[in-house]
Amino acid sequence: MRMRAPVSDDAPAVLAVLVARDVADLGAADYTLEDLHDEWRGREFDLAADALVVEADDGGVVGYVVVHRPGTLAVVAPDYEGQGIGVRLLHWAERRERERGRERHRQWVAAGNARGQALLRAAGYLPARSYWR
Repeated sequence: MRMRAPVSDDAPAVLAVLVARDVADLGAADYTLEDLHDEWRGREFDLAADALVVEADDGGVVGYVVVHRPGTLAVVAPDYEGQGIGVRLLHWAERRERERGRERHRQWVAAGNARGQALLRAAGYLPARSYWR
């Protein structure tokens, strides 16, 4: 596995991971390629510094994390759970948030993502708020 900054050509592969995670956690996809492009074009967002992809040995994207103003979103393709990818993404996101001067790490995790919730709890995090989508 290799971690690196995403480039614009990675958008379809990143979207595939986001969609797979949404389907596994929520039962339906709630993210589009245009949503991703909008996020990547954000005025206070630097794709090379504020996001990371994880590639499998075959070069396919299997994980993604983005740190932006409201909080962090980290996703691991369902077929790649349990391999330590989420822990690596969490550590990277915590470090990036400290670099940006943030005192707290905030991260979204879907109610249907038991492994993601367990990872965050094991790292000492507690739920702060929830919402229906």
